[in-house]
Amino acid sequence: MRTTVAGGVVTLAIALVACSQFSVRSTRDLSADFTRMHTYVWLPLDQVDLTVKKYGKLADDADAFVTGDGLAQLSDLVGEARRLVANLTELTDQLNRTPTKPLFGDRRKGYEPK
Repeated sequence: MRTTVAGGVVTLAIALVACSQFSVRSTRDLSADFTRMHTYVWLPLDQVDLTVKKYGKLADDADAFVTGDGLAQLSDLVGEARRLVANLTELTDQLNRTPTKPLFGDRRKGYEPK
């Protein structure tokens, strides 16, 4: 318990020393005129209508993906990717054990009694 407290104190001391190397300064011009600045931009009405239509199409496509075959196909794709990774892992393991067997087959000939 004491080593944990001592470690915490040392860590805190190091953090405080590291942070004390920096000083933050800011200046501001009190005579600056911000009356012409705005924090928003209004789109022209024709662009607003086009933007709303694009977002509507995006929402419709997302809804069709979720309610249609898209989600099921994505699930199938994930399953096939998992099987592919498992098969590639099996192949690399087999290559590590016997590098020539997957390429040339088992060429060891055992004793055949007559």
